Amino acid sequence: PPKRAVLTEPFAVGIHGVRRSSFKPGDEALVIGCGPIGAFVTIFLYLSGARKIIAVDPIEERLIKIKKLCPGVITVKPDSLDLKSFSQEGPDVVFECVGSDDSINFAIKNARKGTDIILLGVPRSTTRAELIFVQDGELNLKGSLMYTRDDFLIAMDLLKKNDVDYDSIITNVFAFEDLPKAFEYALNNKSKVLKVLLKIGDLEGEN
Repeated sequence: PPKRAVLTEPFAVGIHGVRRSSFKPGDEALVIGCGPIGAFVTIFLYLSGARKIIAVDPIEERLIKIKKLCPGVITVKPDSLDLKSFSQEGPDVVFECVGSDDSINFAIKNARKGTDIILLGVPRSTTRAELIFVQDGELNLKGSLMYTRDDFLIAMDLLKKNDVDYDSIITNVFAFEDLPKAFEYALNNKSKVLKVLLKIGDLEGEN
């Protein structure tokens, strides 16, 4: 359906990040940030056979949503996280989906020695990363931008199935003429919003 098809692009971004990593089925993953991209990273890991996924976000509503989307995922807030209580050896791969100094350094400090850290978050300015831990831990920092054609095709194929309640990711739909209201709502309701859509005209089978 057109409404679900709109999710193809952000899903492909998450898929690309996972495919840029050394992740393989049976691995343990740490996802930092459960906004739209972090949610799709978590979903793809979940569908790809991750043994354990720890999803971190300070917003309780996002953690509740990701738990409903991917049952079994461990959800925690960063300020209350004792990672060793959830992961004795540390994650096999880490996905940073925020782009802030705090989240990047959180990823670095909680990565196991030799781990891939995939940076999907977009920093707003120059970032201060504690590189001494990268050097000491022989960590592999990798950037991830957008997607490839294959990522897009994988996203399209998965969205045709009902393994996950994709439709619940769309939290609101606004008419195109209400564009200012849509932006205002998204900015003022970050705890509730994953994806806000704009409806342009009438489409057959829009649901």
